[in-house]
Amino acid sequence: MGTAYVINNESKSISVIDTQIHKLKGTIKLPYGPFALAPPTRFNQLWVLMGNNIVGVVNLINHKLIATIQIPHTATSIALTPNAWRAYVPSYLYDSAFLSIIRTLDKTAKTISLDLAYPLDVKVSPDGKWIYVLSCNPSYLFVINQKTLKIVDLIDTGGYSNQMAITATGKRAYVTNSEEATYVSVVDLKTLKQIATIQLEAEYPYYIAITPDQKDAYITHGPTNAVSVINLAQKTLLKTIECLGNPMGLAMTPDNKYVYITQSSKNRVAVLNKSTGKFCRPINVGSNPLGVAITSKILP
Repeated sequence: MGTAYVINNESKSISVIDTQIHKLKGTIKLPYGPFALAPPTRFNQLWVLMGNNIVGVVNLINHKLIATIQIPHTATSIALTPNAWRAYVPSYLYDSAFLSIIRTLDKTAKTISLDLAYPLDVKVSPDGKWIYVLSCNPSYLFVINQKTLKIVDLIDTGGYSNQMAITATGKRAYVTNSEEATYVSVVDLKTLKQIATIQLEAEYPYYIAITPDQKDAYITHGPTNAVSVINLAQKTLLKTIECLGNPMGLAMTPDNKYVYITQSSKNRVAVLNKSTGKFCRPINVGSNPLGVAITSKILP
C-alpha cells in the first residue's frame, strides 16, 4: 500500500501511482521539467528540482505547486532532514561548488561555498546531524556538520562517483562508481573510511536504493539496460537483471515486495516483484521519467 510519485522531465509533470494496484491515478503539472526529488515529507509535501535551477514544493493533497525557490547556480540534487525542517541543494558554477540551505517553514534560503567540484548527490543522516555531499570529479564523500555547516572530513570513494544510499542506522553509505572500474564503494560513516568495494557486472551504475529490510540494494545501469542486486551484509553481487528502456530512478514499496524503476526512453515505470524476480505489467507515465519516490500513505 502507498503512493508513488514519478517525475517526468520532458512532459513537465509528476505521475501519481497507487502502489497497491500498480495503476496511474493522476498527473501533477509543473512549470518546468523536474529532474530530481526528495521523498515525500510528513507534511504531505513533495520537494522537486526543476529546470532553471528552481526548487518546487508540491502539496500532495490538492496537487498544487505551493512554492518555488531559486537556486543561484547549477543545482544537481535535493535532500531533506528527517524532520523536514531543512532542505539541502548542492550546486556548482564552473569549478566552484555550493550548498543551498532552505528553511522549509518560510521557504527562505542561504547559500554557502564548498571546497569541492561537481557535487552530484546529497543525503542527510537519519539523526539529522550530518550532511553528506558526493562529488564526482574528484570523487569524494564530504561530511558536513549540520549545525556549523563546516566540512569535517572527506572520504575518497573511487572513480567518478555518481549516487549514494545510506542505511537506516546511518552506519554505512553505498556509493556507485563508473569510469575505469564499475563497482560500489562501501563507506563506514562512523570511522569515515572506505571499507570495501563490491564489483558489478554491468557498466555505468548510477541510482541506488536500499530495501526497507536493509538487506539488499538495487542499482540501475541506464546505458546498459540492467539492474544489479547486491547483498549488504556479504558485500557481494547477487544478480544482474535485464531492464530495457534506460532504467534510471528506483524506489521500493514500504512492504518490501516491489521495486519501481523508471524507464526513461520508454516513458513508463517497470514494476519488479522482488520475490519472483519477474516484472509485472509496466505503468505508462509522462515523457522522460527520471526519479521516483514512494510514501506509505494513500494520498489523492
